[in-house]
Amino acid sequence: MTRSSLLGCAFLLACACPAVAREIAGADQALARFKAESARPAAPENGPEAIKRQFQEHLAQLTATVATLPPQEAATRWLTLVDEWRPLIAAWPHDQTLAFRNLLAALPGPEAWDALAAAVADRKSTGGPASPAFLRMLIAALRGDVTASQSSYAAWRKEAPETHDSDGDLEKLFATLSGTSPSASAVYEAQLTALEQGGDEYSLSEVPDLVTELGAAKAEAILKRVLTRSDVALGEIAGVETRRLALKIALGLKDRLAAPQWGLIQDTTPESMALYATLDRKFPRKGNNRQGSYERAVADGYHLRHLILTGKTAEAVRLAELVTKDEYSDPQVAFPLSEDEDLTKNGEGKAITAFLSTLLEQHPALPYWTNLVEYSARFGPEAKPGQAREPSVTLLGKIFARTDLAAATHDEIGEALLNAHLAADQPEDAVRVLRVLLAERLATPPKLNSTTRNPAALACQLLELGRLLKNDEWIRQGIADGCTAFQNGLSTGSNLDTYTALLFTLNQPAEAEDLLVSHWIGESRTETSYYAGSISPIATLASYYHRLGRHADVVKLMEEGTGWGATDLGFLGYEARFKLTAAQSLAALGRKDEARRILLAYLPVRAGDDAAYELLLSLGGDDVIPLLDSLYARNRFEERPLIWKAKRLLDDGRLDDAEKTIRAAIAVDPSDGEQGKGDRLRAYAVFADVMEKKGDAAQAATLRTAVSAIRLSEDADDFRYAGLTRRAIAMYERSLGLFADAYCIQSRLALVAEAAGDLAKAEEHYQRAYELMPDSFGEVESHCFGCEGIFSEPRAQGIAERIFTRLAAQPGAKAQVFYLLGYLRDAQERPKEALEQYRRAVQIDPDYFNAWEKILTGKSKNGAPHAVSQEAALHLMRLSPSSARYHLNEITDFRAAWPLLVAAVKAQPPAPVPLFEFKADKARLASLPGMARRLDILSGGAGSYGERVATPGGMLTLHPLFRDLANEASH
Repeated sequence: MTRSSLLGCAFLLACACPAVAREIAGADQALARFKAESARPAAPENGPEAIKRQFQEHLAQLTATVATLPPQEAATRWLTLVDEWRPLIAAWPHDQTLAFRNLLAALPGPEAWDALAAAVADRKSTGGPASPAFLRMLIAALRGDVTASQSSYAAWRKEAPETHDSDGDLEKLFATLSGTSPSASAVYEAQLTALEQGGDEYSLSEVPDLVTELGAAKAEAILKRVLTRSDVALGEIAGVETRRLALKIALGLKDRLAAPQWGLIQDTTPESMALYATLDRKFPRKGNNRQGSYERAVADGYHLRHLILTGKTAEAVRLAELVTKDEYSDPQVAFPLSEDEDLTKNGEGKAITAFLSTLLEQHPALPYWTNLVEYSARFGPEAKPGQAREPSVTLLGKIFARTDLAAATHDEIGEALLNAHLAADQPEDAVRVLRVLLAERLATPPKLNSTTRNPAALACQLLELGRLLKNDEWIRQGIADGCTAFQNGLSTGSNLDTYTALLFTLNQPAEAEDLLVSHWIGESRTETSYYAGSISPIATLASYYHRLGRHADVVKLMEEGTGWGATDLGFLGYEARFKLTAAQSLAALGRKDEARRILLAYLPVRAGDDAAYELLLSLGGDDVIPLLDSLYARNRFEERPLIWKAKRLLDDGRLDDAEKTIRAAIAVDPSDGEQGKGDRLRAYAVFADVMEKKGDAAQAATLRTAVSAIRLSEDADDFRYAGLTRRAIAMYERSLGLFADAYCIQSRLALVAEAAGDLAKAEEHYQRAYELMPDSFGEVESHCFGCEGIFSEPRAQGIAERIFTRLAAQPGAKAQVFYLLGYLRDAQERPKEALEQYRRAVQIDPDYFNAWEKILTGKSKNGAPHAVSQEAALHLMRLSPSSARYHLNEITDFRAAWPLLVAAVKAQPPAPVPLFEFKADKARLASLPGMARRLDILSGGAGSYGERVATPGGMLTLHPLFRDLANEASH
């Protein structure tokens, strides 16, 4: 034994064996001693970590109280905190708890900004984090002091030019703040000059509206410089006049064109076709036909149409064959139905239809069969005088019966024939083709990443047709083929959702359950990563049990199942509708307190969900009406709280209050267009109940008839989307017999009639829809589902022009008329005129949310000056505090914006909180390798709910200027 070992033993013996022996204290005293001594306060730390913790305490205290402090004291305390922060960020430059944005969150309001400016005015520049020059720059930006901002920026850049704003982003933002930000045309010209001088390689393919901004002469000079370069091929060009000028210049340059300017060809005019001929000669196709240019593909489409319309059929056939080999070939590019020109003029649509028929009969492998069905349904010959058009069923059937076709060609023709039979209202023939395709694809499975629809999708279509047309044989076949497809992996996730929903509707719950359980098990075996907010297979299964009314099964899966992707229901994500499902099932089981807690967390985020309000009213309570009032106060453009408040008032017998409230709800959005099937016009249903209770049976009946018409039109939508266009038209007409003043039904009927080639009917219903629109829109317009393309067709635009200009000329025209004129001008690519109309709308109604939004979102095209776009942004923030963060980028007047930021903070949804623990999943996740580090996120820790901010200063850090300033602060 070594000497050191001996000494060690001697020491241990001495400690263990004192001179006087004593008894062991025992566990009780040991625990008591442990508790007493461990509870003693630790000795104060004076090290760096303690200083950092002390700063964080000071920061938290100021953040919580700054809004209540006198201006001078708030300014002094904030600057003191900055001085305390500077050495800390130098020591821990990557510590996110010390990020400068946290200091901005504690920023005092505008009443203290002058005091801040005075306090930093005489500080000597020292460099380092948040230097005096930096602070002067920051505070000058807040105060809108342009001169001070720019001089402080220059001083700050001198301190360390190699690290400060090296990419010039702040410089650009300060230019915007000062109102000296260059126009899009000036930026474009500067980038062109830099490129000519060998500078950065700017992409000049997207051209602003040079003619409008600079005039024709200067625009021509710039375009000539661009068009003689070999490294710039023009793509999107803003403004009709700028496009025309570019085309004219290109034609004049001819052989001097150094790049293939296919993007200039946007129609079949003689000028465009002349340029096509020049480019085709100067830049011929390569041997493999791989052009690598979408613009060329579009130009080929226009030239192909030109050849057809001028009777050059042989050349058109050669080009149609050739372009299919191109990398960017697309049948919809070659034969687009949506055009600036009206395809009905001079028989153009009929000519293209006839050409396609001839072409495909001779060359069935070409991929234009879908185009033929669309064109023939619209422009083909009538089956009989006065009857619907024949969508080339005969030709398609003849070619489909051939046995010498390649599999891909056979599939494409089969799909086209299926759609043609549906369009011709021949569902039995359509199903016969569908069953052939199903049998073939189940026998020889296609690749799921191909354009061919997989067997599960075809089975869903067969089930839907069986449901709509009440054919039990089709339903049985669809179920059998669907099961086979899913068992063999011939499906996708979207197929599963559609298929199980159809099985539920068709009262086949067991088959759907088997599929969902198999999907859940299969996903669990992949050990895929879990993400907070994801909707997992177990949630899909639980939602299905909920639809079946098996609420105990829902809760059992929540308590004992795994795979939720979170440790608690509260952290599934703001948009997870399963929270409502859980609340409904708990309420059905009598666990109303748990249901209510979940519901109150869900409603502020999904305030348009009628089912959630229905549950709220069923749970009852004296606070229901105050809760509904608070939800409406968060967003005055969401009418659902008012609808359900009226329902509660009706239930309480307060009929006058109920009528007043429901009328207010209808005024918010009379068309109720954003709601899905079964919920649209719910306000009118409640209104009918109110009027019936008040003894006005006639008005109640009228309102209920309107709701019935909408429900019938929603059923018509199902037939329309199933391809049964003619039956859909008949159903829309029946619904209009019930409620002729429904603009949404008029719109959908017009669109479907035009697609079916009944142009007279389309024109009649377009006209009526446009006449009804001004009274159908509120301050938030929501086009109904299915009629979003109401202004897309040239024929429709002409009718809208006539109707809206007439209405606008009438005394006292509503703001909605000018809004709709602006909407039309946008569709016509006349953005500056659109801006004029939107501005007229907001002059009449300063609270017209959608008009302000159009002004702002169209800024890049309508050329609105910064003062106008900022005015729009401020109004949008005022009108909708909950969406204020999305309009911040336009703000440079931060004094005006500050109270709106205060309101925006209050309007945020509450932070996620625990609602219902997924116990089994929490244990499972904790056991998975590498998951422990992520449990804080899955348990609602930092980062689990995005950029929620606690103060107006924190909201300000979402603005690009202050975000960049915060990033630069530590330099």
